[in-house]
Amino acid sequence: MKTKKTSVWFTLIALLLPAGVFLLIEGALRIADYGSTYPLFVPANESGYLMPNPALIKRYFHHGATAPKVSPDTYYFREKKPENELRLVMMGGSTAAGFPYGRFGSPSGLLEARLQNAYPDKTIRVISVALSSVNSYTLRDISEDILSISPDAVLIYAGHNEYLGVMGVGSVYASRGGHLANLLFLKLRNWRTFQLAQSLLASDNRSAQHDSADRTVMSKIAQSSQIPFNSDIYQQGIAQLRSNLAAVLSTFNEAHVPTFISTIAANESGQRPFASAPASGIEDLNGFLNGTAAKRKKLKQADAAVAATPDSADAHFALATLLAGTDDTRANRHFVNAMDYDQLRFRAPSVFNGVIRELARQHQVTLVDAYQKMIAASEGGHIGYNLMLEHLHPNERGYFLLANAFYYALQENHVLPAPTIFVTDSEAWLQRPLTPVDSLLGKLKIDSLTSDYPFTETPVPLTLPIARDKETALAIERFRGKGLLSQLPDLITYYQQQDRWSDAANAASALASALPFNPETSQLAAQIALRSGQPGRAWFFARQAISLQPDNISYQLTLAESQFKAGHKERAIAQLQQTQSQFPDNPKPAFFLKQLGARE
Repeated sequence: MKTKKTSVWFTLIALLLPAGVFLLIEGALRIADYGSTYPLFVPANESGYLMPNPALIKRYFHHGATAPKVSPDTYYFREKKPENELRLVMMGGSTAAGFPYGRFGSPSGLLEARLQNAYPDKTIRVISVALSSVNSYTLRDISEDILSISPDAVLIYAGHNEYLGVMGVGSVYASRGGHLANLLFLKLRNWRTFQLAQSLLASDNRSAQHDSADRTVMSKIAQSSQIPFNSDIYQQGIAQLRSNLAAVLSTFNEAHVPTFISTIAANESGQRPFASAPASGIEDLNGFLNGTAAKRKKLKQADAAVAATPDSADAHFALATLLAGTDDTRANRHFVNAMDYDQLRFRAPSVFNGVIRELARQHQVTLVDAYQKMIAASEGGHIGYNLMLEHLHPNERGYFLLANAFYYALQENHVLPAPTIFVTDSEAWLQRPLTPVDSLLGKLKIDSLTSDYPFTETPVPLTLPIARDKETALAIERFRGKGLLSQLPDLITYYQQQDRWSDAANAASALASALPFNPETSQLAAQIALRSGQPGRAWFFARQAISLQPDNISYQLTLAESQFKAGHKERAIAQLQQTQSQFPDNPKPAFFLKQLGARE
């Protein structure tokens, strides 16, 4: 007869044996180098620097080959954070990433440029980990990774991809088990045993639409094309956003990292609903709005349509369009209703901004109300093509407003000190690092996006423009895949030859920002900035050059000149005196000190 003690041992062995077998299999798989992990940050080619992982999106797929071809922009930053560096991190989806302009038209790129101009004597780095197609699951997943690089503040702009982004409830990239299954996947994904099980169980049957290489990502991701207002899936999207953002804010709060979360904006007045429930009496929205009937008659008909079919996005949009300019308050309410009732949810419903405001209050983080700032900048309060390129991505002015919203919030909450040089909004706009080539490239990308579903039922072949000038030719090269960094030196030379010094300075600053470890590009940016009358920007890049090569007298003299022309004569004198001490046999520091009237 078994003793009680023996029975306990048998029970313990029975419990431990499966765990032991699991660990043996896991260890064997790791030794065999089976499976993959995709850390948020990876070593850059330049020693001592990190960068966001270009393959990050594969982290959210059982088979990396099925992932859309999107990646974070390349931001180089030091693996060991310098003591005097202020480090800001931007999180979010395609708007946070600056689509279609890329890094230097993004909120982080524009913010970075403004900080360089206003704080040339300080080292402030903006690092973006934003990428297209992702939503709050990705933000939740990478929050701990962001803490590993010691951010001084985190900036968040996200919300439009909750339904149709990666792991969203209405996307082809959604899991079958819902929110809890997604969270479990995020916890288990790095276990090689889990990856093996997924590989054995996952089906390779993918739709022809998903596999089609010539379709846009946007055209591939809508699984539940109809998500009615207040449906179960609609409510799941709200719950998903609330849960994930709460976890993100808690992570940063517990680490005492100041967090700035923004409300989100979309094209409300210019983008007609993608998918609508029928509108009573308005079978053809385009025909109704463009018809020859008197406006009073149309208003009566649209009012009746809203009353009879209040869940019709088309009915609300028709009424809002007719009211715009005469009753803007009422028009805005119906434009928002049209977006909320649009059943193809590429734009976030308005309730999401309520969730963002509520979470900001609950977690005592800073709310950046970019939505209200865009309303204030729009005639009649209608956010449309004045600030948007299509359904939700801002144009250059819209991105500038978004970057400014974060800039002033950082100052008001004392993450940033008072600026060393006061730069007006007008000056900052002219000094943005976005070049005309970036603008032309952005147009090509938008033309490509809007030539496919959901903007058109069937894809329309994109016809590229004829390259009649240098900038158009360069934009077409970029559209076809040529890298920005390989193109910028040529562009800088072209602008110099054309005496377009402001454009040259913007391009040179983009290059120097992209390569913060290259002293020559920093010095070039400083010199061209001086030539274009931007001494603050020159000051920043001269400092960057000196930090990389402190024994170069030319860099030091450029710094002194920049400081003097920026109105900081005493700093220029102090810099020249330091240079004279370092290079006692060189007559230039003494000559310039005499020019400035410095005492011996």
